[in-house]
Amino acid sequence: MSSNTVHKTLFIIGNGFDRSLNLKTSYEEFLNSQLFLHNCENQNISTSDLKRKVSQINLFDYLKMKKNVKGWIDVETELAALASRKVQESAMSSTPYDVHYAHVSKKEKETFQQLRIALCDYLKNISYDEVNTDSYGLKILRILNRDNGNSELITFNYTDINRLAPFIGDKNIVIPVSYMHGTLASRQTEDDDTSIILGFQDDIEIDDSYCFMIKSHSPYYTSHNIKLKLDQADEVIFF
Repeated sequence: MSSNTVHKTLFIIGNGFDRSLNLKTSYEEFLNSQLFLHNCENQNISTSDLKRKVSQINLFDYLKMKKNVKGWIDVETELAALASRKVQESAMSSTPYDVHYAHVSKKEKETFQQLRIALCDYLKNISYDEVNTDSYGLKILRILNRDNGNSELITFNYTDINRLAPFIGDKNIVIPVSYMHGTLASRQTEDDDTSIILGFQDDIEIDDSYCFMIKSHSPYYTSHNIKLKLDQADEVIFF
C-alpha cells in the first residue's frame, strides 16, 4: 500500500457495545422500567385471543407475556410472529378457506407507537454514572476518534454516541456516525415523535395492515449503503 493511500476503518457496534459499557440498555431492563409498566393494562392474552379475527392486543402486555423475550432480536421475532399469525374468519370455522393472515387492530397500532416513544424516553434517561471505562469498545472508540478522519462508525443501537466523548478524554465524537435504527435526539419534548425504528425485516409474510412494523417501511428509514462501505473499508471491526 502506498504511503499516500488512506486506510479506512469501519467500526460496527450493536447492543453488546452498550452492555460492555455497563449501560442499562437491555430489553429486560426496559421491560422492568416504569416507562414500560406504565403502559401495561395487565391484559391476559391467550392463544385463542391470537387466533380470533378481531383481537385488541396491547403490545406491552403481549411482550411482557413472552417470558423468553430477553433481547432486542427476540422483540423483533415476537412482533413478527404476532403480525404473521393466521386467524379464523369465525370461531366456528373449521375449513382452511376461512383462515387468513391477521389484520392489525387499533390497539396494536396505538401501542406500537407508544412502545417506540417509551423506549426512546427510557434510553434518553439512562444513567451514565457507572460507565465501565475499561471497556475494550470504549478503547477502540478512543483510538478511532483520533484517527484523522479515516474511520467511520455504524451503530445498530439507539443510544447517543456523543455522550461517550468525556469518557475517552475528548470534547466531541468527530468520526462520522451512522445510526441504522434512528436516534434519540429527534424527540425534544413530550409532543415530539421519535425517529427510532422498531420492527422486523421485510421477508415476513403479513397482511398489508401490518406494514408499519416493517423497518424499511418506517417514515424514518434511511438507506446507509452498508455493502458499499464494507467493500471500501480496509479494516472492519465488529463489536
